[in-house]
Amino acid sequence: MYQVVCNAPGGNGFKVETMSEQFATSEIDDCMAHVHSFYEIIWFQEGEGHHTVDFLEYEVRPGTIFFLSPGQIHHYDRKDGYKGVTIKMCTDLMKDNTAGNTGIGKMFLKYNAFHAYDSSPYYTIDETTAKMLLPLVDEMSEESLRYGEYGNIDILKSLLTIFMAKIERYGKHETVERLDTLRPSHQLFIQFRRMVEKEYTRLHTVQEYADRLNVAIRTLHKSVNECSGRTPLALINERIILEAKRMVRYTNMMIKEIAIDLGYDDPSYFVKLFKRHTGFLPSDFREMENVTDKYIQNSVSIQRTKGIQYKLNEQLRMNKMTKIAVPSREGMVDDHFGHCDHYTVFTIDENRQIVSSERLDSPQGCGCKSNIASTMQKMGITVMLAGNMGMGAYNKLSQHDISVLRGCRGKVEDVINAFLEGSLTDSAESCDHHDCQEPAYKPVF
Repeated sequence: MYQVVCNAPGGNGFKVETMSEQFATSEIDDCMAHVHSFYEIIWFQEGEGHHTVDFLEYEVRPGTIFFLSPGQIHHYDRKDGYKGVTIKMCTDLMKDNTAGNTGIGKMFLKYNAFHAYDSSPYYTIDETTAKMLLPLVDEMSEESLRYGEYGNIDILKSLLTIFMAKIERYGKHETVERLDTLRPSHQLFIQFRRMVEKEYTRLHTVQEYADRLNVAIRTLHKSVNECSGRTPLALINERIILEAKRMVRYTNMMIKEIAIDLGYDDPSYFVKLFKRHTGFLPSDFREMENVTDKYIQNSVSIQRTKGIQYKLNEQLRMNKMTKIAVPSREGMVDDHFGHCDHYTVFTIDENRQIVSSERLDSPQGCGCKSNIASTMQKMGITVMLAGNMGMGAYNKLSQHDISVLRGCRGKVEDVINAFLEGSLTDSAESCDHHDCQEPAYKPVF
């Protein structure tokens, strides 16, 4: 189906190579976008640059370890200047129901590293951890050559489990909260993540997943929010749209065929869903000259938004309540917060539900020169959902520990609900009004 496919290793389905060996023997151009039919771990040990995975560009430094799942599309920015190791595993070796791959612990390792599309696909490790992992790589490399010998597959699985467990234990990862195998809410989140990966083409609603997992919607919502800072529906839709982007960009399938493959009988509904989540019609997305360039800013915005959601969750966990302000005018988000009619202030409880709302009159003037930031801080406001603002106002709010998400449009009620569901992303838009520019301060998140 996909135009460029990198096939799985043969034999025992396990292969360890240095990057230089892979680049020299690969049947495809590794600097061209290609899809995997297997699992792969890529450990960058030397060199700096960028690695593109599923339309997002990630910075590479020594100690960066990527986890790629079957179906993911990636490419390197170059072949020279890098030293590292790649470990490839066929899908049969990684099946959930195979011997050595059962139990919640193994499921955590698999679905916290692979198939974790709601978080970044990489960990970073320090030199001490690298020295700890190198002997394991050597053992896996040696054992991978013993195909057919007694216990070969079992030993490879055990070595891989130890390797991944040490990365999980000592590595750093940009997640809302490090998952704990002993916490029921975290177990539920991993089960949900696993089910989304298996059922996203057939199940599209939170109710369907809650029923399959035999939990209440509220329980599932709380678990997913605690672990990811998002809502279940946001993760379901993101997985569907990710696959849609892959298929639109890298197959010759008709849009109607893609819609049907993803479980949508009505192609027009699918087109609207795609545009709502990407900003593009499927046909326009397919024709872009360089889709990665279009998504570099989006990647930065996504990471900034995750930081805002993480901070909100921490505040709710400690204080149980927090407040979110939206610049308003006649029920709509005002385009410029400093000149809005008033602010609608929502009180949010620990379950990310709206408890109440109140009106805060605007001082009517440049936001960076008024006392509105200090007033909001005293009220307990921690997040601002704005249409647009200058960097001076943005920095002033940041200095008062108020996170700002820009680019909000539409009805105030719709915007606050979208943010609480996790479907809003910071646009990084800045206003060019003359009274809104100040020397930039480092934002506080």
